[in-house]
Amino acid sequence: MKDSAYVDVQNGPDYLRKVVRYGVAGYRLNVHVNAMSPKGYLLAMVAVSVGRILARPALVTFHGGLCQDYFPQRDSWKLYHAFRLLFRLREQSHVTVRRSSRQ
Repeated sequence: MKDSAYVDVQNGPDYLRKVVRYGVAGYRLNVHVNAMSPKGYLLAMVAVSVGRILARPALVTFHGGLCQDYFPQRDSWKLYHAFRLLFRLREQSHVTVRRSSRQ
């Protein structure tokens, strides 16, 4: 359902175009990520990378609280380094970690 209160995104290329357009326009890129979806991780990585390229670091908000399927995975070298890369790329930005009291 389209609404003027938010930016409608139809697919991956559309997301990339809009992230670049708003980043170039001077908007602060703010992305929420959790560890329940590989697709969410990729969307966050796109925003963080665009912010890095434009020298406008993104704000990354990590939502945890419930048991996360992909983070932290101490026994998974790939997942550990994937999240490490996400947070390292946003260097000179801010990471906000939110943890709900529900577990």
